[in-house]
Amino acid sequence: MVKEFWIIDTSGICLFHRAIHGKTNIMDEKFKIQIDEQLFSGLLSGIMSFTEEVSQEQIKKIELNEGKFLFFARQNLIFIVRADLNTSDKNVKKKIQVIQDLFIKKYSKELDAFDGDVSSFRFFEHDLEEVFAKISKTEKWGKGLIDL
Repeated sequence: MVKEFWIIDTSGICLFHRAIHGKTNIMDEKFKIQIDEQLFSGLLSGIMSFTEEVSQEQIKKIELNEGKFLFFARQNLIFIVRADLNTSDKNVKKKIQVIQDLFIKKYSKELDAFDGDVSSFRFFEHDLEEVFAKISKTEKWGKGLIDL
């Protein structure tokens, strides 16, 4: 199951974040570690940039004992999913491609003129719910983003 989802620009600014069960609780809800989404987005972006600089390759996944982070880069954006270890990477990738297409199409003007103001992206949650409700019916993907 997907726990959290981020869309980050390459400078590390979080454009959109959704925690499936309320606030950001990194890796294991039993520890209840709450972290600012902008700070955490900067960290994730930094890890991705560092990995590319050192290895000349993009990081695809960070796997820990309690879960994993999956990274998907496209058009100066980083889409990151935090999920349980048993969540299929292949299924997440297919669904992230749908999300990427939707986000880039809907916000292309805002992304081209991006000045650091993330307020215009906050309504993306409504688009996600609508798209995944439709997809759920046709492809049995479950109840939207929660079942990514």
